[in-house]
Amino acid sequence: MSDFLKPNQDDVQNIVNMYGNRNNDLNEKFLPIGTIVFLKGAQKRLMITGFLMDGKRPNSDKEETFDYTGCIVPEGLKSNDRLVLFNHDQIMKIYNKGFNDEEGIKTLKDVMEFSRDIDKIKKYSA
Repeated sequence: MSDFLKPNQDDVQNIVNMYGNRNNDLNEKFLPIGTIVFLKGAQKRLMITGFLMDGKRPNSDKEETFDYTGCIVPEGLKSNDRLVLFNHDQIMKIYNKGFNDEEGIKTLKDVMEFSRDIDKIKKYSA
């Protein structure tokens, strides 16, 4: 195997640490973009497309920050009003975990840190 194709051992360890035991995936606070999930009470699967978006629940005037944005699978995002906002605790099952690399791992760490900052702000403003 050429050196170009050999994986960097640090990268391999990061991926192993990130993906670890599939049974523990629901314990991760944030899952990678592209992860396919099924929510409690849902009829269709969703693909995670983003993180930490503000919005309102149906029949509510209260604005809140949701953990994830997603689109329906297999249809995809056909219009802006089809974007689904949801939280990690709504996930019932993970079908397929999205692709992740060094950049993705760094992004998830940044999202986690930003999420903690949001939680602190909410705590002190309540």
